[in-house]
Amino acid sequence: MKSIFNKIVFLSGCSLIITLVFVTGCQQQTDDSNNQVEDNIKMYTNVWDEILNKGNIDMIDTHFAPNYVNKTVSSTVNGQAEAKEFFGAFLTGFSDIKFDVDEVFGVDDRIVKRWTFNGTHTGEFSGVPATGKRFLVFL
Repeated sequence: MKSIFNKIVFLSGCSLIITLVFVTGCQQQTDDSNNQVEDNIKMYTNVWDEILNKGNIDMIDTHFAPNYVNKTVSSTVNGQAEAKEFFGAFLTGFSDIKFDVDEVFGVDDRIVKRWTFNGTHTGEFSGVPATGKRFLVFL
């Protein structure tokens, strides 16, 4: 009877150790994932602040992949050069631009964001001459 009790205690102890190792390993993975998400959010917010709010379009060269693709309603933007042209049109078409990241969250290397873009239409944009009207887009 005592040997059965010892085996149960031993097996219970092993199960507890395995569970602790698994939970600790998962927690570490979650902490690493959270750090990655936080770093990605900071980078994303900073890059868009630099590009749209400060007009530093060259950030595209260092922060967009060479094979970057952005599918819009009317076109597809391929690569860094087209991205600079596409986002540069916002910088020349609108003044007093304000781009805000309203909400952002993520998992691993993916983030989801909700943003607001507004400015005054003071230059040509997509073939439309300046209207002087305020412009607001949120997504």
